[in-house]
Amino acid sequence: MIIRQEQMTVFSEKAAQDFERRMVDHLRENFPFHYSQWGPQTARAIVGFATRKAESYGLSTQREICLYLTLLPSLGASFDQNPLLPWATEVLRDSAIRESRVRIERLVGRAMEFLDACQGKKDERLVEWATTVKQQWPRMIPEACRGELQSGAALLLKKSFPEKFARVPESALRDLFEEAVGKSQFYEIRSPAGIVVYTALLFLLGWRFDEDPQLPTLAQILRQPVQPGSGAPKERRLYEAFIALVDRFLAWKEKGAVNG
Repeated sequence: MIIRQEQMTVFSEKAAQDFERRMVDHLRENFPFHYSQWGPQTARAIVGFATRKAESYGLSTQREICLYLTLLPSLGASFDQNPLLPWATEVLRDSAIRESRVRIERLVGRAMEFLDACQGKKDERLVEWATTVKQQWPRMIPEACRGELQSGAALLLKKSFPEKFARVPESALRDLFEEAVGKSQFYEIRSPAGIVVYTALLFLLGWRFDEDPQLPTLAQILRQPVQPGSGAPKERRLYEAFIALVDRFLAWKEKGAVNG
């Protein structure tokens, strides 16, 4: 029996499609709230993104790619470049780690320690964060804008997300604010409140959340050009879209608690 190149290509494509389908199922089963916001098309895009990122670090087996993919919903798609998560960059780029299996297992171990400490083993602190955002940000954001903006934004982060704030290097907070100011200007967000909101979303949702395939609605808002008389300012639309996401998350957790 002779296997032709055309047949090999078909077999390869079928294997890739089967893997993608299984990874989409993995996301739907293990991250039901996230998947409810994504739908299958976005989930497939996330699988493709994670596969390319994982392979760029020498992670090539299906198990290794699956484990890398599993970190994205909690850490953000660009967690590997996030100065707030220096341990991730260190593990992924550590030349002393020769085996990809060891690299991904060490990365997942560090990630689980971080997430358990910051968000809680059952997302209890994540619920506290979401409640703070919903109930207190309308007061806290104007307060953050009254003095020096970087200090005000840092105080808002500390009060809103204390567990995560305590685990972020001080130098990384400066990088965070500089990134937020630069990206805010790029997206024509110039008000102090808009910069504070962008800083907070960068802190919470992940480095380069504006490019994250997991957050298509926020990315779409940011990329819309500003036109005079077009309605609410972009920072207001960004804030409202995020609060709507927070509302859906809290409603989903409350429903789960009732059904549980």
